[in-house]
This record gives sequence, structure tokens and C-alpha cells, in this order.
Amino acid sequence: MWPPAAWAARRERSGRRAGAQVPCRNRRTSALCGSIQQREISVPTHPLYASYVAVVTNTVRRVAVHLPRQRLSADLVLPAQCPVAQLLPALVDGVVGDRASVAEAVRWYLAPVAGLPLDPTKSLHDNGVRDGDLMLLTDEPAPPPRVTTGAPTDAVIAAIRPPAPRAGGWEAAIATTVLLALASTLCWVGCTSGDEPALWVSAAIALSAAVAAVAGWVTAPLSDALSVGAVGHTAVTGALAAAGFSWPVVVAVAAAAALAMAVRLAMALGRSGIAAVSATTGCAAAAGAIMLAAIIGALCSGDVATIGALLTGTSLAALTGAASLAVTLAGIGPARRAVGPRRAQAAHRLLTGLTGGWCGTAMVGVALVAAQGRYQVLTGIFAIAVGTALILRQRVHLDPIRRRVLIGAGLAALGIALFVAVTASPTTAPWWCCGVAVAGATLIHLQDRQWNPVMRSVIRGIEYIATAAVLPLAAWLAGVYDAVGLP
Repeated sequence: MWPPAAWAARRERSGRRAGAQVPCRNRRTSALCGSIQQREISVPTHPLYASYVAVVTNTVRRVAVHLPRQRLSADLVLPAQCPVAQLLPALVDGVVGDRASVAEAVRWYLAPVAGLPLDPTKSLHDNGVRDGDLMLLTDEPAPPPRVTTGAPTDAVIAAIRPPAPRAGGWEAAIATTVLLALASTLCWVGCTSGDEPALWVSAAIALSAAVAAVAGWVTAPLSDALSVGAVGHTAVTGALAAAGFSWPVVVAVAAAAALAMAVRLAMALGRSGIAAVSATTGCAAAAGAIMLAAIIGALCSGDVATIGALLTGTSLAALTGAASLAVTLAGIGPARRAVGPRRAQAAHRLLTGLTGGWCGTAMVGVALVAAQGRYQVLTGIFAIAVGTALILRQRVHLDPIRRRVLIGAGLAALGIALFVAVTASPTTAPWWCCGVAVAGATLIHLQDRQWNPVMRSVIRGIEYIATAAVLPLAAWLAGVYDAVGLP
């Protein structure tokens, strides 16, 4: 305890005479850490112990709170060490009162006249609020609820966007057509006449196109076109190099050469970012499926229908794992917590290329089976199953390019089934055409309809049945059942 003289000296240094009337607010608290009703009273200070009031006044802040929107104001005494977040409910009740009940939730915050809103986790003292400050109590609408899981799928879904129009599309189409036409001509000349220059010319064109595609000398569409042309000429080079062997071996060697070139171009273009990797990825996927089917056909001495059935079955089996393969190649698996937009877009391009390549090989396989014409009824059922599976699979894709590719391949397979049915029984051709027209009109009418959960389950069941029926039918057409002695 200080002596009275010391207390008096402190009082004199504070600038307030002994026995002065110190204004103090007597308050009744109606909410947590907030005062609603106040009244001014005067407390006579003791000449010796007057410093107690100076200590108490440092724990509160006398501020004027103004609500601009509703033109309401209130003079309040608030605790200086209480977080602003705990003061806000009492401030709203004290300043707004019954008017605070609104139809929608709002967020309240306290801010000075000029400056940023106060940090709700800090107290008035920590926010730098002093006695006599004018504070603004303002509200804003609450943000809509949004679920954030933090999973890599959020970035992948956000990266889906409609394809932007690309300049130079006509030049790319012309370049692709010319390069593929040259490849076809060189392949025909080399296979029929056996001229060796066709092999070297095709190899030179493949090398030149690959260098121009990865060097960055041309635009992105032309780079894609040159990449496709390089893969095509590489396949022709491999086929001419294996001339003299059986045709499944020739196809396997050509597909292996095309696969190597496509993978190398995809890696180079993906690393440099010159062009999208969808075209080269599609070529690699198609070449891999063709190579596998040709190798199995060469080992089993299969015919065209056998290799076609193997090609279609392999393609549909690969389509089921295309998403997992794209995720693995893009490196956006569960081990990576943060996925950037560039990596997510790379995964979409990889998936688009894989889907396009395997859809094309599935359609080619159905065409090869139909060209053999061994079992017409079985071939028609096989084509219908493949087309149904491809068309219904587009439901699980959000990218418009992949949806169009799947629908186009499915319609092509159904068209092959119609051709087989018409050639098997020409008298029923009008009825088949009428049925196709009715089915097409029905699909156009129902394309934008939102199905209920029951119908979605039915459609999903039809897709599963069609997909499950492809492999047994392919094995039947490939002669597997005859080889093992099944009836």
C-alpha cells in the first residue's frame, strides 16, 4: 500500500484535482459482453485513491456506433479486451434492436469510419480502437454455402470447359489430309511393287514432320496435324520394312512403330506445351490396341474377323480403364493434395485422346467383323451391343468432345449393324429404315430430358448388359468357343 502522499502525487501528475467528479456509466448487460441500457452518473473520487478510476477506464472503450443503412446510432461502453466477434451480437441487439430480424442471414462487421473492418478474432484494444472513436456497424449478405473437399477432383472438374475455337483449322485439316494421302500412296506402291524408295521416302517424311511438329515452327493446330502425319508415315515405314511376312505380322510391326513415334511425340509436345497431346495420345492408344490384336491374331493364325473381334474387345476393355490411366499419366492421384489447372487440363486432354483412339479402333474392329461376313446374325448383334455400349457411355463424361466421339462411334457401329441386317435380308430393308427413323426421332425428342433415379438405373443396367455382352460375342466371333470344343 502506497502512502497517502504518494497517491496524492500521482493524482497531481494525472492532471485531475482531488475530489473531482468522474463521469462513469452504470450499465445493465442484457447480452454477452455488451451493454444495452446506460445512464450517466457522477462518482466522487477519493483524493488518495483516485487512480483506481484511471486503471478501470483502460479496460473499456467509449465509442459511438453508427448503422448507416438504417440511420441508427448509439453511444456504448464496450470492454476493451473482449474479441469483436463476441461483441457483435450484443452490438446488433443494442443498436438495431427488433429491426435485426431479417428474412435472410447477414454478416455483421465493425469498422472505423476510414479503414478496413476490424479483425473479429482480436479485441478492441488490439484493433487500435480508442475512446471517442466513431465505429460503423455494417451488414452484408452471407455468401452461398459451398462445399470444398480439397480433393484433386475439384480442380479437374473446374478445368472442364467448352473447346475454344482454334485458328488455323483449315490449314491443319489440309495438312492432315495431304500427309495421310501420301502415306496411303506410298504404302500401296511399296506393297504392290516392292520398290525400296517408297520405304525411304516415307521414313524421311515421318522424320521431317516430327521435327517440324516439336520444333515450334508452326502453330498448335498445324503441330497436331504434323504429328498425326508423322505417326501415319512411321506406320507405313514399319509395314514396308516387314514386307514379306504374313499380314498380321506386318500390321503388328506397323502398329509398334506408330506407337513408338506417337509416345515420343506426346512426351515432347506435353513437355514443351506447343500443342495439345490429344491427337498424339489418340494415335498411341489406337496403335497399342491394333498391335495387341495383331500379335494375338498372328500367334493364333486368325483371320480378319478374329482380329476385328479381338480389336473391338480390347478397345472396349481399355475404355473402362481410360480414366484411371489418364489420372496416372497426369500425376493427379490421391498422393498429390494440390492439383493445378495445368495438370488438370493435361489429364482432360489425355483422357480425350485415349477415348478417341479406342473408340476409333472399336469401330474399325466392328467393320472388320462385318467385312468377313461369317455369322451375319451374330455380327449384327455384336455391332448393336458395341454401339449401345459406346452411346450410353457418354453419360459419364462432361467434356463435349468426348461425348461427341463416343456418340459418333456408337452410331457408326449401329450403322454397320443396319448394313449387315439389310444385306442379310433385303426384303426387310424398308422396315429397318422405318425403325431407325422412329428411333432417331425419339432420341432427338428425349435428348434434354431429366430422367428420374429409376430410369437412370434402367439405363445404367442396359449399358452394363451391352458391355458385358461384347466380350462373349467377340470370343464367339474369334473362334474361341470352337477352339475349346464348346457347341
